[in-house]
Amino acid sequence: MARKNIGVLLDEHDPGTHSVARCLMAALEQEFQFTVLAAGNEPAVPPFELLLDFRPAGAASPAAGAASTLRYLTAAASAAGPEALLGARSFIVDRHTAAAQQADIFPALRPMARGVDFSIFNVQAHRTGALRLGWVGDAGAPGKAELALLAEALGDAYQISVISGQSSPQMLAAFYNSIDVLIVLSDLELAAQQLLEAAACGAFALCLSPVVLPACIAGHLGGLVLAPSAPALRAGLNWCGQQVEHIRVAGMRNAQRVAMEHNWALLAPAWSALLHREMAQCPPQAAAAPLDLLILDDIFPLLTSAFRIAEYNCYLSHFERAAVHSTATSFPPHRQQEGMGPARQEYETRYPEHAGKVRLGDPRWLEPARVAYMVFINNAYTFCPALERAGTPFIFCLYPGGGFAIDGEESDRKLRRVLSSPCFRKVLCTQKITYDYLIRKQFCRAEQIEFVYGGVNSVPETYPAPKLKFPAQKAQFDICFSAYQYSPQGIDKGYDVFVAVAKLLHARHADMVFHVIGNFTPDVIDVSELGRSIVFHGSLHTEALHQLYRSMDILLSPNRPFILSPGSFDGFPTGAALEAGVNEVALFVSDPLQLNPFADGTDLVIVQPEPHSIVQQIAAYYRDPGALYALSAQGAASLRRVLNLDTQMAPRLSLLEHAISAS
Repeated sequence: MARKNIGVLLDEHDPGTHSVARCLMAALEQEFQFTVLAAGNEPAVPPFELLLDFRPAGAASPAAGAASTLRYLTAAASAAGPEALLGARSFIVDRHTAAAQQADIFPALRPMARGVDFSIFNVQAHRTGALRLGWVGDAGAPGKAELALLAEALGDAYQISVISGQSSPQMLAAFYNSIDVLIVLSDLELAAQQLLEAAACGAFALCLSPVVLPACIAGHLGGLVLAPSAPALRAGLNWCGQQVEHIRVAGMRNAQRVAMEHNWALLAPAWSALLHREMAQCPPQAAAAPLDLLILDDIFPLLTSAFRIAEYNCYLSHFERAAVHSTATSFPPHRQQEGMGPARQEYETRYPEHAGKVRLGDPRWLEPARVAYMVFINNAYTFCPALERAGTPFIFCLYPGGGFAIDGEESDRKLRRVLSSPCFRKVLCTQKITYDYLIRKQFCRAEQIEFVYGGVNSVPETYPAPKLKFPAQKAQFDICFSAYQYSPQGIDKGYDVFVAVAKLLHARHADMVFHVIGNFTPDVIDVSELGRSIVFHGSLHTEALHQLYRSMDILLSPNRPFILSPGSFDGFPTGAALEAGVNEVALFVSDPLQLNPFADGTDLVIVQPEPHSIVQQIAAYYRDPGALYALSAQGAASLRRVLNLDTQMAPRLSLLEHAISAS
């Protein structure tokens, strides 16, 4: 039977795609007849049943037209998002890239595993001596934030070798064999082929999120994915420096696994099937109708983010066509190593009605939607350019935190960018100080702001357990602190004050027990003198947290503004305090910005972040438990009126419904 004719267009300036094309043609030469064409010289009516276009994204369509063209997109090219999907019928993307994760949304994408040329890329020498680091890219590229991050992480402690990605395959193979660790700073620079080729040469991979490790590397910890920050990269480098023999063994396993899973002979049948399907010109799968609501986030669906769970679940239930895209870039380091999969599985196990509605997102590949929604200015700023490219209107909630700082230069820059976007429709504020600030600085008009005090929290309709009261139902008096550590010693959240208060009270009352909820550990501040009277619970999901609060008497939250950065502040009360308060824990909270809408001494107790005065306030209620539990019951009732899910969600749902109907 005659072989099918396929024309191949190459980019003469990209040896990497040359290598892929050459290996593919060699693997399938018995089945297809390939003809390499000089770009620009292809015949107007070519004798080919398919054109394979290996030129850069955005290159002009061949004379034969896009209908018969299959274009190969490198990882860097696919990073342009849907804008790269021009000039061809279909587009091949590496199955490890961000684009491949969106193939069910963009049916023109064809995720494929690519092979490695093992005649060039293989282990050529036994590695010995000191740890050697390498990076592939253009060190002279102007304005590249990743390079500044790399330089900061390296400091004076580490040296690194650099080679251009445009080097010949032979030069790259020699380079990979000369290093122990390949550093990958972003998937913009990542030709995923380079990562596989380095692994085939026995290199270990050290990558910054959102780079995704190929399964053949991730499966045996042949690489690490770190948070995209200089401290995280420095910690990764230090770990590698302490584990040189371990990473060399892992690198050899990389070479073995790549040889087993990325051999062109093994991959050829899948590529053959792809080419036959494209030549048959099967009708392309129709794109799905746009979502009504696309929620964009950086930490969902971690169950420890209770307010997101409560708020987003309401949207997913209310809108039939709604989904969440999460970058997972704010996952704690140990969860970033796991990736989105386990977190999504935990969420879908807890909330099976929302299975399939959460996916790993990428700002460059957004699902078409009528309206997008985000929380925090950092998220709005991150996704704003992609939303503008897609022409998607958006609404965001400007909660305290998440990059927002009163009169902060960086915060103001982001606010101006987002609030001046042609796709911006409305901003939702939860604190009066935020509303006043937007008006005072003329970021937007009053009619563009929706004010809803408080925030969405998981308020149980019924309590998970009876309230345990001191001394009738329990012999100890329990005081808790709940927050995440963002600064040394957690001084922005008042953890230093909490520890000082605990030490003073412990010296006077042996029946007092102190509880820390969040990511604080005993070594943040020395608490050895408290012995067994202090308990660190770690981060708890909503149900476990509510259960714990039923035995807590007081939550102390002596937080301070303007510590993390000039102008940064917490909402009042903090989200953690609100969650404790609705579970009948008496709130002892600071209010330096005078944001309190509740009655001091009736709903809660206002404290100054000064240990001795707080000890006196707590001691008064310790001596009068009846007054304490009257305070906590009244506080819970007042908070529930304000934080009732219907009260919080009704204006939000109405706002989104109006935006969707207007789009």
